[in-house]
Amino acid sequence: MFFRASSLIVFVATLKFVLPSFDEYRLLQYLKENYDHFERPVENSSMPLDVKVRFLLNQILDVHWNDYKLRWDPRMFGGIKDVRFPGEADAPFKLWRPDVLLFNR
Repeated sequence: MFFRASSLIVFVATLKFVLPSFDEYRLLQYLKENYDHFERPVENSSMPLDVKVRFLLNQILDVHWNDYKLRWDPRMFGGIKDVRFPGEADAPFKLWRPDVLLFNR
């Protein structure tokens, strides 16, 4: 009985850190408005998009790019400065991703 009660207390105490805040919910809704993951994220379509890729042997470690459509004023969303989206291909909201093709010269 003590184990169940202490487990419940730990679960409830950590729940606040797991659930998104209302400001984070509003921010995610704002960012998803009119976003098309098929569209290359550049303000001027004639300009290139710099994509930086780091890999080690056969594993890609990081892929970074700047998506101008995913900007917001942190003051409007409770001071939130960064947000993470699910990375799965079957996620309900899809982000544009660069096509990465590795080849050996």
